[in-house]
Amino acid sequence: MRSKSLFVLCVALILIIGLSSQEALAQFQMPAASPKATVTQTIGLTDVTITYSRPGVKGRAIWGALVPYDQVWRTGANQATIFTVNDDVLIECQHRSNFLPISTV
Repeated sequence: MRSKSLFVLCVALILIIGLSSQEALAQFQMPAASPKATVTQTIGLTDVTITYSRPGVKGRAIWGALVPYDQVWRTGANQATIFTVNDDVLIECQHRSNFLPISTV
């Protein structure tokens, strides 16, 4: 009788430990391969925030090797880059100008 109770207790203990470790593993998150970053700057009266995922270099030669010097390395690293402002802005480039109202998503 005593050995049966001890056996049941051991089985219950093993089940409890096993289930709790599974739950702990489910809550554990590995770091993203492409770390997320946020940059915020106030320009004049406008707050500009850019949230992006930067590709991990991981010891690789990037400029001039993986990405030639005359080409752009794709930003975003598999997640969209988010550009946020708290006011209407005018963005100018060599080819055209675009007015972006604050509601643009």
